[in-house]
Amino acid sequence: MNAVLRLSVLVAAASAALISSARAADSSLVVAMLPKAKGNAYHMSVVAGAEKAARDLGVRFLFDGPTDSNAAKQNEIVENWITLGVDVIAVAAENRDGISTVLRKARKQGIQVVTYDADAQPDARSFFVNQATPQGIAHALMDDAARLLGGEGEFAIILATLTAAKRRNTPRCGSWPCGPATI
Repeated sequence: MNAVLRLSVLVAAASAALISSARAADSSLVVAMLPKAKGNAYHMSVVAGAEKAARDLGVRFLFDGPTDSNAAKQNEIVENWITLGVDVIAVAAENRDGISTVLRKARKQGIQVVTYDADAQPDARSFFVNQATPQGIAHALMDDAARLLGGEGEFAIILATLTAAKRRNTPRCGSWPCGPATI
């Protein structure tokens, strides 16, 4: 949990640093955060850290997202924030390609864009904050599976959604992500 809070503080602080020199001292920076889905325990931890960072940094914080993993709804929310003229948008992309067009539009309007947890196309954001590498997660999961199985046996890996950006980059065996695995 502490790592998630630190990630949130980092995203908020880095976002603020990107444009702090362009803002007048008496104006209020507006940072908007978009998760893949509201209500997800991980994203609720992230938002708690982001809210604390916003208070500490004296910025206005907006949080919105779809109630389920819905790339089209993410696009609608970003369009709304562009209209509102927010200063920074932080996104956990549900669909890497689907969100990138609207994020490019935000950047053209002078809005700073960062991604966290699941990335958009690199040209659609300033930087990506990741809590772990795919290889690091894979090694930790395999080590834990081996420990739980006593060093031998079979298991399957179940994915949350096949359209999520970070899931689509999973190594594949034919048309499905690799599995089951044997230890």
